[in-house]
Amino acid sequence: MKRIFEIDLRSLALFRMLLSLFMLGDLIVRVPEIVALHSDYGAVPRISVIENWWLPGTFSFHILSGDPAYMLGSRGEGCSVSPHSSAFTSAFANR
Repeated sequence: MKRIFEIDLRSLALFRMLLSLFMLGDLIVRVPEIVALHSDYGAVPRISVIENWWLPGTFSFHILSGDPAYMLGSRGEGCSVSPHSSAFTSAFANR
């Protein structure tokens, strides 16, 4: 059977590594704004979201806590980004 479409694994690995570096760079830029944008001390506290925009039957991990430390972990700017970015970064071993 003739292959019409084929992807080189080396270029796929390079793409995944560059994507992970881009994601890490984006997170480094966003960390200083975590308190202003993603906590109860910022622009929109959780109570405002719950009272005005919350839809019944929906769930979000961001509503569980408005603490900046929790947001660092749940949004990925902290330690939880490591599994995602390391999975992309270690893409050189695709076989």
